[in-house]
Amino acid sequence: MGAVNRYTASAGHGAFEHAAELVAVLRRIEPRAPAEGSLAEVERLLRLQWATESRVLLMGMENEGCATSFRPSARTSREERGRIRDHWSAVEDFKRSRRYRLARLLGRPLDRVRRRAD
Repeated sequence: MGAVNRYTASAGHGAFEHAAELVAVLRRIEPRAPAEGSLAEVERLLRLQWATESRVLLMGMENEGCATSFRPSARTSREERGRIRDHWSAVEDFKRSRRYRLARLLGRPLDRVRRRAD
């Protein structure tokens, strides 16, 4: 049954036939000039995206540097370990705050869009 169904489906739905029909439709469409100012807007958006992505990259590098400076090593003194623990405690307190939780909720749709784009 599988071979018969495959033959039936491929006989009426071949990729080459669909591509030929699509080319015929696209040849009938007359090209239009882009709307006034649309290319300038695309250019502006691209510049903005590049600037944003470069800022994100720099912030990621800074965050990595901060994270490594907060990790205690074997040579870290007891006092430094206490300060590091205090910093991490402050970070955890901030993450439990209403403001942070609200910001995360507001940012979730953007995170989803960003994941789809990757």
